[in-house]
Amino acid sequence: MSSTAASTVFYVFELLETIFAALSGETTTAALQGTMCTLLRRERDNKIIKAAIETSAKLKSRSSTGAHP
Repeated sequence: MSSTAASTVFYVFELLETIFAALSGETTTAALQGTMCTLLRRERDNKIIKAAIETSAKLKSRSSTGAHP
């Protein structure tokens, strides 16, 4: 399983746990909204990191072949 898939599974379980806590009255709607915002930020951050790694790899590949970016 890729790291992106693993992190997505983790976020889904974290979100489900918060939803069930909200339904059972153990947490508030605001806490649920906060968790959802946190999960969305993490996913966005993961996409940014993945793009940076891919760009870095492409630049390294070009520099090793002598091509200019």
